[in-house]
Amino acid sequence: MALINGKYDSARQEFVDRMNAQVSTAIPFIQKRVNLGKNQITKGARTHGIMQLYVPASGNAAVGQVSGDGASSSALDLTGRSRSSAFYKVECFAQNASDILEYSGFEELFQIGDLQKDLIAPRGLRLAHVIEQDLVSRNWFKAGGAVISDSPDFAALSKVMAILKSVKALGDFTGYISPLFQSYLATSPTRVDFSLPNEVVYKMYGKASIGIFANCSWVDEPFMPEFKMTGAWGTEVTIGEDITASEGSDTDIIVLNGLTAGETLKAGTPFYIEGVYDVTMSGVKQSSLKKWFIVQKDVACTATGTEVKVLPMYFNGSDGYQNNMWVDNVDESGQAVIAAGTKVTCGLKADHIYYTGIVRDTEAFNWTPFEWTKVHSLENTTSSTDELTIQVVTGGEIIDRSNVMRMDVPYFGDIVDPRAVRTLYMDGTDIA
Repeated sequence: MALINGKYDSARQEFVDRMNAQVSTAIPFIQKRVNLGKNQITKGARTHGIMQLYVPASGNAAVGQVSGDGASSSALDLTGRSRSSAFYKVECFAQNASDILEYSGFEELFQIGDLQKDLIAPRGLRLAHVIEQDLVSRNWFKAGGAVISDSPDFAALSKVMAILKSVKALGDFTGYISPLFQSYLATSPTRVDFSLPNEVVYKMYGKASIGIFANCSWVDEPFMPEFKMTGAWGTEVTIGEDITASEGSDTDIIVLNGLTAGETLKAGTPFYIEGVYDVTMSGVKQSSLKKWFIVQKDVACTATGTEVKVLPMYFNGSDGYQNNMWVDNVDESGQAVIAAGTKVTCGLKADHIYYTGIVRDTEAFNWTPFEWTKVHSLENTTSSTDELTIQVVTGGEIIDRSNVMRMDVPYFGDIVDPRAVRTLYMDGTDIA
């Protein structure tokens, strides 16, 4: 690495700072985010690599008529109304991107090649791309709903924005679609153009910025997957066991009957259940919007009793918890229940290929970079910004006078509020 006025420490810090800039500016997915966990990952915090975030309850506010025709004597009576200030928990798990480089004493002494071109740029881009791929692969289906289009159509982009506005998400939206997704939109029967991004958006995303459409910034995201629907969905799929109000957990399961035995139901498969509706961000029913569920983990199907993992479910009526769905059906005690035998419908067609996208509010995605402790007896250099922390550890081998450099980028990057996220599916079978 180049020496600055003969100061090796300064040269090493400049290298790490430049590497940080190279990596952080090449990851579009982290440009709009919140950092809810910045005070959790500190020295002495015994997290064991798990960060716990909490979403507050919305309460059980209701309207009652207190005068005139139809007034109720109990409209002001709060007997039985939950007083709980319950929270529900979101768990995030630590990730680490890393690389290692060995170089000889001659390479360091004589500065063979150009540092920026031969080392920082290629390794920085590789680190950025593996982080970006990780973020997309783990989060593209962590959504509170889905929008499905049978053909390339800008109407799907308009619909996903209409839904997010209908649930009263805050409104700073970013949509990520692959270049292929974008190219197929050119054949849309409702052909429109993206508006040019404003200066702030362009500065944030650079060449990855597609433009503005329906009050959303759209960004190229090449790691958004092509999703091929399997033959797992049968002709008559129903709920296998009653689902009652839960407090939400990472093990929420929906048991389905009627799937095709021996097939695999893949993570990312969207489906909806009759009589279950979407809600606003504060849990108020939106009866015009079906509640779409998305499978969160691959599962081998059986004809009856297939346990399908979904995101945590919070029902209307739960004691103080902020419900993320509304269930019309109630049991004899008046509690919401999705009854066994209820019809379940998948939105995708078997053997069809779907190009995917994700649209999210800024507040829905948490990005928390953190620092590892130093490696003792070696040279440690850290460059830390709001976007990224990169740590470089260097050491040597006395036998052959070689040196080794380890680079680490530790982070938490997770969708933490799926209510403000929707996944897009565009059927590309006939155009692939």
